[in-house]
Amino acid sequence: TGVAYSSKLYNPKEFIELFKKSPESDGTAFYFEGIQLDLLTIPVHASYYINKSSKWKSYISAGGALHLALNVEYEKVTETISRNVPNSDFAADNEGATFTIGQTPNFEIKKFPGGLAENGSFRDNHYFTLDLGVGVERKLSPSSSFFVQPTVFYNLFDKGLSANNDKINTFSLLLGVKTRL
Repeated sequence: TGVAYSSKLYNPKEFIELFKKSPESDGTAFYFEGIQLDLLTIPVHASYYINKSSKWKSYISAGGALHLALNVEYEKVTETISRNVPNSDFAADNEGATFTIGQTPNFEIKKFPGGLAENGSFRDNHYFTLDLGVGVERKLSPSSSFFVQPTVFYNLFDKGLSANNDKINTFSLLLGVKTRL
């Protein structure tokens, strides 16, 4: 087990909304381009050693991890669309866009949760992954060693993060020092 910090910038599932207060008014396009996450990861893994020479060891590691979003930053974009641009032209340029007419755009109602360090809730700011890695270890002393471990973190569950419940799967290269206590 241990604790790891990472910063992730990714493009979320697309969410584009064209909003008009009336069919004759100018429209507003709402979307977001990126999400920046500061994550704290707490893995719990079991390892099976394949090779144990005097100084070098190789192993397979499997387990799970709890990921906590500490800070979340959304790159939101708001763009005015002239009433002269018909909905059909906007739709051709933005396949899958949502069109709404009314008093409040869905984008402003949409929940954009902040991270745990920003007083966000635990429910909105965690997810679990199943993990698989392969590692190599070099003994430094009788109680410590240096290791390198490529690992895949795969979200098998329906629980994700941010405004779209994004499922985050990652490939990481872990390196560090292991110390036996």
